[in-house]
Amino acid sequence: MRGTLQDLRFAGRMLSRTPGFSAAVVLSLGLGIGAGTAIFTLINALMLKPLPVERPERLVLFSEGRARGFIGGQSGRWEIFSYPLYKHLRERQRSFEGVAAFRTHLDRLGVRGQGDAAVEPAWGRMVSGNYFSVLGVKAALGRALAAADEDPAAMPVAVLSHDYWRRRHRADPSVVGRVMEMNGVFVTVVGVAPAGFFGESVESELADAWLPLTLQPRIMERPSALESDDVSWLNLIGRLRDGATLASAQADVSVAFQQFQLDRAGAALTAEQRQELERNHVELTSGAGGVSALRHHYSRALRILLAAVGVLLLIACANVASLLLARAAARRKEISMRLALGATRGRLVRQLLTESLLLAGLGGALGVLFSTWMVQALVAAVSTGERAVPLDTTPDAAVLGFALALCVSAALLFGLAPAWQATRVELAPALRGAPPAGRARPRLARAFVVVQVALAVPLLAAGALLVQSLRQLGSQDFGFAHEQVLEVGIDPAIAGYGADRLPPLYGALLERVNAVAGVRAASLSLYSPMSGDNWSGLVEVEGYTPPPKQHAICQWVWAGPRYAETLGMKLLLGRDLNARDTSNSRPVALVNEAFARRYLAGRNPIGRRFIFQGEREIVGVVGDIKFNNPRQEVWPVAFIPLVQAPFLPARFARYLEVRAAGDPVQVAASVRQAIRQVDPRLPVTGIQTLSRQIGRTMDRERLIAAISAAFAAAAMLLACMGIYGTVSYAVARRTREIGVRMALGASRSGILRMVLHEAMALTAAGIAVGLAAAAALTRTLSSLLYGLEPGDSATLAGVALLLALTAAVAGFLPARRASRVDPGAALEAE
Repeated sequence: MRGTLQDLRFAGRMLSRTPGFSAAVVLSLGLGIGAGTAIFTLINALMLKPLPVERPERLVLFSEGRARGFIGGQSGRWEIFSYPLYKHLRERQRSFEGVAAFRTHLDRLGVRGQGDAAVEPAWGRMVSGNYFSVLGVKAALGRALAAADEDPAAMPVAVLSHDYWRRRHRADPSVVGRVMEMNGVFVTVVGVAPAGFFGESVESELADAWLPLTLQPRIMERPSALESDDVSWLNLIGRLRDGATLASAQADVSVAFQQFQLDRAGAALTAEQRQELERNHVELTSGAGGVSALRHHYSRALRILLAAVGVLLLIACANVASLLLARAAARRKEISMRLALGATRGRLVRQLLTESLLLAGLGGALGVLFSTWMVQALVAAVSTGERAVPLDTTPDAAVLGFALALCVSAALLFGLAPAWQATRVELAPALRGAPPAGRARPRLARAFVVVQVALAVPLLAAGALLVQSLRQLGSQDFGFAHEQVLEVGIDPAIAGYGADRLPPLYGALLERVNAVAGVRAASLSLYSPMSGDNWSGLVEVEGYTPPPKQHAICQWVWAGPRYAETLGMKLLLGRDLNARDTSNSRPVALVNEAFARRYLAGRNPIGRRFIFQGEREIVGVVGDIKFNNPRQEVWPVAFIPLVQAPFLPARFARYLEVRAAGDPVQVAASVRQAIRQVDPRLPVTGIQTLSRQIGRTMDRERLIAAISAAFAAAAMLLACMGIYGTVSYAVARRTREIGVRMALGASRSGILRMVLHEAMALTAAGIAVGLAAAAALTRTLSSLLYGLEPGDSATLAGVALLLALTAAVAGFLPARRASRVDPGAALEAE
C-alpha cells in the first residue's frame, strides 16, 4: 500500500511538470470515456433498469406489450387481448398472485373541475381494478384503484399521477374526494400515485390519470368492448407467485388460453379451426422493465453507438500511447539513471503504469462529468412528447462500474506498451545522451498510427452513410407539400359534441379559419401525415379479384373538404373532397395512385365503386403519398369525408390543417383565436408545423447521424494528431541524418518528399486495413440506412480520399520543418 501511494505521489509530480501534455491526454480520454458512459447510461436506463415498483423481477408481460390498436381477431402469437379473455386468464391460472390489464393506448381526456368553464386536455390510462396491487404500488394520497372499482355499477373513480397533481392542482391534498368531469363522465378522485411512478410504459406521453376499464364505453365514446370476444384492446401483466417460474407460468397460461379457445369454438370443431387453435399461443416475457416502444426503437441504435464509442476510445488510446512513447524518449536518461541505481525493470514498469492509471482516472472523472451533460441532451433527443421520457439516468453501480472499467482498460491499452518499451534501454549510451539504437520504438509508433487510421475509416464511413441516409430520408417526395402547413390539434369529443353537432362545428371552423389573413386553405382530418396513427382494413373493389390467400387492403384517411388542396397533393383525375360531400349525399372517396394502380389497373378510376362499410364511389385520384412514416412503401389510400364515416368515432376530427401563404408559424396565434371565437370550450391540444411533425419521425435517425458525425470528426482529428506527432517525433530523432543528407547534396524538396512519403505510406496502410473492416462492419447499419447500401463504394472512396488529404496536411507540417534543417547546425548539435 505504501509503495502504491509513493507511486501515485511521484506520478502526480511528474505529470504536473508537463501540464500541457497532461491536459491534452486527460481531455482526450475524458471525451472518450464520457461519451461511452453517456451511451451506457441511456442503455442502462432504457433497457436494464427495472420499473420503480415492488419486486419488479416478479412481473411478467403477456407478450412484449408493444402491440397497439382496437383490432379484431388474431392468429398465431396473441399480443393483445379481449376483456372476456383477460377475465378468463385471470381466474383460471395458478402461477400468479394476480393478473392485471391495461388499455393499449392512452386516451385523450377533456378534464373540467368544479366551477371551471374551460376543458383542459389530459392523458388517461384505463386499467383493471387490481392494476396497482399487481404492480405493488400504494397511493401517496388517498387510495389506489381496487377490484370493486371495476364493477360496472360502481361509482366512476380515478387516481391522478403525482406529476399531474403537482402541475394542475399545485399539490393540493384536498383534491382527494373531489369530483371532476372527464369526457363527460363525473369521476371522483380517490387517490394520487406516488412520486416517480409513471405506470408500466416507458414512453414520451405519460398517463395523467388511471381509470377503471369498465368506463371504456363512456370515456372512449364507443360501443362497449367489455363483452366482446372479438375486440382485442388490452395488454396484460402478472406478478408471479413465490416459487413459480416463467416456464411453469407459461404452461399454466397455455392451458387456460387453449381452454378459452375451445369454449369459444364450441363442440363441433372443423379441421381448419383446430389447426388455427393449435397455432394460437401466448408468450410470456419478463415485465421487470415494463413496456417500451422506445426500447425497441432505440436499442439497436444505442448498441451500435456504444460500439462506435469503443472504437473512438481505442483511437484515443493509440494516440495517447504515441504521446507516451515520445515522452518516454524525453525521459530516457532519467529511466537509465534509475536502472543504474538499482531499480528493477518491473518496478519502473509499475511506476509508468501508475502514471497511466492516474491519467485515465482523471480522464474518467472528467468523463463522468461530461456524461451527465451528454445524457441530458440524449434524453431530450429521444423525448418526443411534451414531457421528458421517465428515464432514471442517475449514475448507479452499473454506470460507475462501467466508467471504472473503461478507465482501467484505457490505462492498460495506452500505457502498457510504452511502459514496457521505455524500460528497454542500453544504460551506457543512454547515460551519455546518445540516441537510441535500433528501430523498435519507431516501428511501435508507426504501428499506433496505422491502427488509428484503420479504426478511423469505419467511423468515418458510418458517419457519412448515416448523414447521407438522413438527407435522403428527409428530402424525398412524400406526395404532399408540407413546408407551409400548420397542424392544429383539436378534440370535439372531449368538448361534449355529439354526432348531430359536428357538421355545423366543422363548417364554422373552416369558414372562420379560411377568413384569417395569410391562410390559403384549411381542412380537417382524423389522422394527419406522420402523426403515428393510422387506420387500415380490407376493401372490396368493383372488378378486382385478389389472388388466392390474399386480400385487398387499404389505408383510410377521414378528411374534410379541400383536404388534398390544403396538404398540397397533386390531383391527377377528378375532384377533391368538398363541402357538398355531406352525410346525406352519396358516399364518395378520393384515392391515391397506388390504389388505382393496384386495384383498377388499365381502367378509369372515376366513377368506380368499392365496398367498405357500404358502397362508395371514387370521385378523384391524387398522386402517391407516404402517410405513416418516411421509410414505408406507398400504400393504397382512400380519403373519405369525415361526416360520411360509417362509425361515430371516425367522425371526430383531431386535426385542423391550415395552409399558409408564408411561414405557417405566423398565422398560429390568429388560427387559435379563430377556434376560440367558434367555441371557447373546444380544446386546442397542440400546434406545430407539418414539417416539424414529419421531422419528429426522423428524430432517431437525426440523433444517430449527429452523434456518428461527431465521432467521425473526432476520429479523424485524433488520427491526424497521431500522424503529426509520429512524424514530428521521427523528424526530431533523424535530425542528424537529415543534416548529413543535405550536406551530401539532398535538396529541400527531396527531404520534404521523403518525410511526406513516410507519412502517406502509414496512412495508406491504415486506409487499406480500415476499408476492409468498414466494408464488413457497416453491414450492421443496414436497418438504419435509407436509399444506400452499407458497402457503398462512393462513400468508402470519399472517406479514403478525405483521410488521405487530411493526413497529407498533418504530415506536411513536420515535413516542411525537416526540409528547413540547417545541415551545419544539425551536425554541430550531434
